[in-house]
Amino acid sequence: MDSSYFQKYLTSRGLSDRIQTVWKTDQADKSKLSHFMRTMFDVPPNLIIDDASYLYEPTLASFEALFPLMPPGSLFVYYRRLGALARFHCSS
Repeated sequence: MDSSYFQKYLTSRGLSDRIQTVWKTDQADKSKLSHFMRTMFDVPPNLIIDDASYLYEPTLASFEALFPLMPPGSLFVYYRRLGALARFHCSS
């Protein structure tokens, strides 16, 4: 769940309708991830930050489900607490 500080930050800057968070979702559930993309946004997002799993398979599954739905020029960023960061740029 988003912290109250984060919610206040989004509200105070008029970003509540532009930034969405999803919690407690199986990263490997491609159909649910695709459903979020279709129902949470009027247009596909051009930035996704994924607090990825330490496991390869669920991390790959979320990328395979979401990245193809993003418009050209978008960024898909994986982040792990240990600082590992991988960035994929959609160029087509």
